[in-house]
Amino acid sequence: MPWRAGRWWAVALVVGLLGCSSDNDPKPLTGTWMGTLQDSLAGRGTLVLNLSQTNQQVTGTWQSTFSEARNNNGGTLSGTGPAQDLLITMVWSTVQPGACSFTVTAMLDNNDEDHFTGTYVPFNCAQPGSGSFDVTRQ
Repeated sequence: MPWRAGRWWAVALVVGLLGCSSDNDPKPLTGTWMGTLQDSLAGRGTLVLNLSQTNQQVTGTWQSTFSEARNNNGGTLSGTGPAQDLLITMVWSTVQPGACSFTVTAMLDNNDEDHFTGTYVPFNCAQPGSGSFDVTRQ
């Protein structure tokens, strides 16, 4: 009988440890995120991200809005969502001819999984602007 009791203790311990390991994984980014951005050329604006996450794959749309409408931009996005390191990487592709697309690096807030901040830099673009953003899940 003592052997059986010891075996059940081991099973309970393994199940408990497996249950705890998932607590460190951030929840998916799926949802609408809104906030501000500061662009080196266009100034301060607003940002809306509509994200869908399956495993670590993130897809969706983005829209930036500024006081001067000619600086507005938007399109589709794809990238990878956070694992245990909280890092988010994306490419924001524009649908507007001649507008910039961006490489994005962001970090999920360690204390609030409904908040992340990041930076972006353009690629395939004649304008050298870059910027930062701060968004919260709605």
